[in-house]
Amino acid sequence: MGTITIAAGGRLVFDATSPTTLTLSANMVELTGGEFWIGSEDCPYTGDAEVLLTGTRDESEGAPGVQKAVVVHQGVFEVHGQPKLMENKELTAFAAICHIGFPENSVEAVGTVSNDRSQTGLLVQRIGDVEFAAMSVVSPLREEHANRIEAVSYPAGGSASLERVLKTVNPVDSWKVGDRIVLASTDFDYNQAEEFEILECDSCTTNEVKIMGPVLYTHWGEVTDGVDMRAEVGVLTRNVRFHGRMEESCYGNNLCDIFDYDTFGGQIKIHQNFTSVRIENAEFYHMGQQSVMSSYPIHFHMCLDTSEKDAYVRNNSIHHTFSRCVTVHGTHNLTVEGNIAYHHLGHCYFVEDGGEQHNQFIGNLGLSTQPGTLLPTDGIDQVSTFWIASPNNILINNRAAGSEGIGVWFLLAYFPTGHSAKVDMGLEYGFKANALRGAGAIGKKLFNEYFTSPISSVRNVTFDFADPDEGSRFFDGDGTVRGFKERDGNRHNIVLDVDGSLTTVAGTSVVRPLPLLLNARCVLMPTWGPGTALCPDRFIRLNFDRTWRVPTFMTRDDLMSSATETPLAKKQISYSLNTHESYILHFNTTVPHRFKLTPYGLEQGLQQVLGVCVGVKKRFKVIPATYKAARSREEVLADDNNTKYFYDSVVGVITFRLTHPYPRGASTLSHCPGVLDENLNGFCDLDITIIMRTFSDDGDCRQRAYPAYQTPPVTADGALTVPVFQ
Repeated sequence: MGTITIAAGGRLVFDATSPTTLTLSANMVELTGGEFWIGSEDCPYTGDAEVLLTGTRDESEGAPGVQKAVVVHQGVFEVHGQPKLMENKELTAFAAICHIGFPENSVEAVGTVSNDRSQTGLLVQRIGDVEFAAMSVVSPLREEHANRIEAVSYPAGGSASLERVLKTVNPVDSWKVGDRIVLASTDFDYNQAEEFEILECDSCTTNEVKIMGPVLYTHWGEVTDGVDMRAEVGVLTRNVRFHGRMEESCYGNNLCDIFDYDTFGGQIKIHQNFTSVRIENAEFYHMGQQSVMSSYPIHFHMCLDTSEKDAYVRNNSIHHTFSRCVTVHGTHNLTVEGNIAYHHLGHCYFVEDGGEQHNQFIGNLGLSTQPGTLLPTDGIDQVSTFWIASPNNILINNRAAGSEGIGVWFLLAYFPTGHSAKVDMGLEYGFKANALRGAGAIGKKLFNEYFTSPISSVRNVTFDFADPDEGSRFFDGDGTVRGFKERDGNRHNIVLDVDGSLTTVAGTSVVRPLPLLLNARCVLMPTWGPGTALCPDRFIRLNFDRTWRVPTFMTRDDLMSSATETPLAKKQISYSLNTHESYILHFNTTVPHRFKLTPYGLEQGLQQVLGVCVGVKKRFKVIPATYKAARSREEVLADDNNTKYFYDSVVGVITFRLTHPYPRGASTLSHCPGVLDENLNGFCDLDITIIMRTFSDDGDCRQRAYPAYQTPPVTADGALTVPVFQ
């Protein structure tokens, strides 16, 4: 059949009561407003259904760009097969094997478990006039996880049984006799993944399946030294199948100089105006087109925000595909969950342009990721099972179980690329905000526990509304605002307005109104939410290593003990610091034996005075060795080269004056500038490690430090005022 078009008002529904396999065979299936149903979410399809996409590649002039496809322009696309559990933890016995002799005169023994080892015992065989004796031992193998295999031997012409029983962590009673499964490699060679057919097994429990071997490789089935090394195993067979009809060999301009087999498979492509697309418990194979860009097994193409629609791809089997597995392109709020993707060319789970946001990848398995040709990064050593071009997406409990290149690759693009660079992506990029609503054209994450860069910045931004009458350019809430949660990452997040296009004053820092961050030069911005203030000062971020086990807090020298910044979580990892102020880091109360401090955001012309409380009359070592002990605190404060520290043994504080030698350029985007490229990007290579030579539970220096270390408050010279926007 050629093209099937399902227009508005039309429905194509597979009959679940059919006693035979229902097959839809077509070159193209197009939804232009109609509906396509195989089962439903409430009533999964119980029969056997097949969608076969046919045809060879038409390369003639005027040929359609999309071929051999299901294309959803508008309408409903619902596919719901029978559920199959994807078991991603597998326990399988492995055994020592001892073999003596040639095929026509040989014996072989498969080991049994003894003393936590698999061993065959002594095996003897006479060949001619020579008697051979050998044994095989493999360890470690935990007895409680082993399927005992008794010793066997066979004469010439005989053979050992190829049947094996696998024990899984979770029940797999939904797997049926005849189903195909894949067992992941647990070796460095991803090609050791193997497929097997499930056999009848009356004695198997719900956590066991019998397979037909041979099993060519060892698949580890243990938790070793606390590391879960057990092989993943997933079922490939489903009762609803989508696949392309393939030619016997490569043809035409389908990269036949690289592939000797046909790589022009089928594809499913979903566009923006769909009503619902829900795909679950189906099998997809021989899909994707390696020689044609944007032709993938399952492809959400520039659908923008799908949060108000029904859209998910879950619990499917996607295997032996020719170009990716699931592609999320210019699309937000899609759920991709519980899928198994095996034996594919190119990046598998693929977030394409970098503008995609809030998509959820949960509990997916990918294995046998092989090189492709579409992108340079699809090649050898770079191809990735998960290619995530935007960090503003959620990945939970996914498994990359074998790739020619990389398991998970986060590409931190500065701006969206491709199609997404040419359209309004519709999320957090300058929408008009209701002035009465907790939102702004630019906002922060509602809750963030983690480190963020102190030079996170905006520049060249424009707004098509009047602030504050028609909306807010920026908004940040705190714990009093619905939907926002107070987390240390939120409290210490800094946004730098590089060119003044956000706040009207270039170099302004947008900060939380915390006492340790604000001074007389800063101004509150109540119309931008209770979590917002503007400061003309620059800030750095002090990151910790090996201090998270010990509670910390920070004091500012002009405020002394009247204000402290105490982490909301016990495991604080960083603080933001105002470079116009000086601070002391305290421990409550035990000082770690060894800890490291790394400042981010320093540049030529900025300096940060920092004290670290280690206790009175303590012995310690400062690394790197370029730091030398100074005779006074004043000597350190006069040091522009960041080469000295001063330990006040009476107060118990080590003082540093942190600086950086390189200037920041107009196009510098790294945490710290340097000489990596013409844009003066660089590394924050200053790590200060302090090793305590004596135990100290004297990590709180407030009573001794103040008022001795008190500094005068910063004056209001150069203070900002609430901006007036034109």
